[in-house]
Amino acid sequence: MALKFMTVVKTNQEYQAAVLRAPPTTLCVVDCYASWCGPCDALSKKINNLFQDMIEFDIKFVQAQVDDIECLAEQDCVEKSKPLYLFIKGGKEIERMCGASAVDLQRIVEKHSTRKPSAE
Repeated sequence: MALKFMTVVKTNQEYQAAVLRAPPTTLCVVDCYASWCGPCDALSKKINNLFQDMIEFDIKFVQAQVDDIECLAEQDCVEKSKPLYLFIKGGKEIERMCGASAVDLQRIVEKHSTRKPSAE
């Protein structure tokens, strides 16, 4: 189940709109999941904390159903029983993380995120 602030995408069109066409400064953290895998909630609390701690950064959290998104299914993205996170910026994958390491997740998000411009 997705967290309230996560964008859930289930089709190629939704994935392209939400992730590949996101503004170039937006870091899209894509939680890849497949219907044949059991639900993986290992990092849900960490993602929620990251969202709260980094609210001033340009980050979009996306949960993607890889079975139905061709560009993800073709890459054979999901390994059985391991969470996979893709980090996309400017429509390109800049890093990926396989596994449930909260420390690695935070390190990668902090490394690639950009602060939102201040509204003056």
